[in-house]
Amino acid sequence: MKKIMIRVMALGCAVLMLGSVLAGCGKKGGDKKGGNNGADDVVVVMESEHFSISNPMMSFFFREAFMNTYQSYLSYFGSEMMGYIGLDPSSPLKDQSFTMGEEEGVETWYDYFLKMAKEQAETCLRYREAAEEAGIALEDSDRETVDGIIENLRSSAEEAGVTTEEYYENLLGKGVTEEVLRECLELESYASKYINSVTDAVDVSEDALNTVYEANPLNYETVSYMSYTFKVSDLLKEDEPEESADEEGADTETPAEDTAEDPAAREEALAKIKASADELAATDGEEAFHEYIYNYEVDVLGNDESSAETVATYSLTEGAGYTEDLEASKWAFSAKAGETKIEADDEAGTVTVYLLVKEHARDESSETRSIRHILFGKDDFDDAAAKSKEVYDKWVEEGATLDGFIALVPEYSTDPGSKDNGGLYEGVRKGQVVDEFNDWMFDENRKDGDHGLIETDYGWHIMYMESVGEPAWMTMIKNELKTKAYEDNLNELKEKYQITVHEDLMDVPDVAEPAPADTAPDTEPATAPADTTPADAPATGEAPGDGN
Repeated sequence: MKKIMIRVMALGCAVLMLGSVLAGCGKKGGDKKGGNNGADDVVVVMESEHFSISNPMMSFFFREAFMNTYQSYLSYFGSEMMGYIGLDPSSPLKDQSFTMGEEEGVETWYDYFLKMAKEQAETCLRYREAAEEAGIALEDSDRETVDGIIENLRSSAEEAGVTTEEYYENLLGKGVTEEVLRECLELESYASKYINSVTDAVDVSEDALNTVYEANPLNYETVSYMSYTFKVSDLLKEDEPEESADEEGADTETPAEDTAEDPAAREEALAKIKASADELAATDGEEAFHEYIYNYEVDVLGNDESSAETVATYSLTEGAGYTEDLEASKWAFSAKAGETKIEADDEAGTVTVYLLVKEHARDESSETRSIRHILFGKDDFDDAAAKSKEVYDKWVEEGATLDGFIALVPEYSTDPGSKDNGGLYEGVRKGQVVDEFNDWMFDENRKDGDHGLIETDYGWHIMYMESVGEPAWMTMIKNELKTKAYEDNLNELKEKYQITVHEDLMDVPDVAEPAPADTAPDTEPATAPADTTPADAPATGEAPGDGN
């Protein structure tokens, strides 16, 4: 299944969105020491030298991890597949076994989300300590962002017909008040500014990028090739049962002959596909390669013309990177355009033919795009098409400004990967996105500021072309350099700032179900890319990449 936007994150990792976010750290005392917000009875369950996390904040972290993971899985797998994951939002998480792999100390989904909450809380404390030491201060714009988020939540509570206190506790976790939330948001703004100071200091000049490229050119070069695999199994399909009549005239079936288990038939089929592979390898050029595949699919395998055309079309792979442990990749990065290669696997009964279309090179002409979008998810609106058109037409009528577009994103977008940064995806390469996005973004006439409506399997999207970007190889190296700076810094912070966790005082309630869609917050929490599937599930402690 394709993700809403990025099909393969080949440029490193996603942007760590820490601008307008919901995460939680608490102060100790007045500005630093004591209980959060001056409360003397707040139980501190995690603390660094100057800052702390209380039980209400841990409840918030837990709810945050649950809501984001559930939403991400729902977006990635679809509602039909959620049952196979084993995450049921209507039942206690402590009663549900964790099904997404093996993690130390994790047996249930409750364990998993609690572990995520603890990790994010620790990371938040370290960033806050680092921001304090670096003398980082919040600006008016940072506080205005916090005020805007809180105002949106107040409005949502009013629309839901509940008090803000009830709304916060139901949505954000036990004991979370508006005062606690404001403190959390401001502290997270400190973390955001600190991380940006680290990544912004990285040298991403052209000279620096070329130095990295020249050290390992194969890491940033690609090839284009065509390929097709002939299979013995395609030629050894069981014959259809023959119908006959018994003595009383009743129809009966003669059992089909199973040639798949016949060694002689298998050897004959293997010889046939090897002969076909030789013929394909002898064709002259891309068009002839495509035509041979099409004819083989129709004439030999008996597939319909539409399916055959699809197979032939998808035989072309563009922009493939180097993979050292694959012989075909080694060949492709040393061959000349027009050369062919045959790989036979007698045991598997397959023969694959490769045709190199484009030799390995740094593709200077393949530009990236930075795109903004607002997703109106089919599962989130009664009529996503009508709603998206209504919002789009009003925005156009008001001048179709970038600021106006960004303001609409948190109100309407159901894409968790971009709703907190104005719907922006930066440094997107051709072929990385779902087809409808790809076709719109990389239209040869597309220019900065273009906008429009498109439909995908996920719903309707208001599109805005932010900018035509730089070559993909430059984006890859920039992200790698910033990723390394981020990871190195985080490791330093882990050594420098020790976190004390009071496990015996921790009281984080289970979650029976996610908050209703009509009371969901307008922002998502600060999260780095996850270590688990799907790729956009929330996690902490991983590196940002900004695509610039």
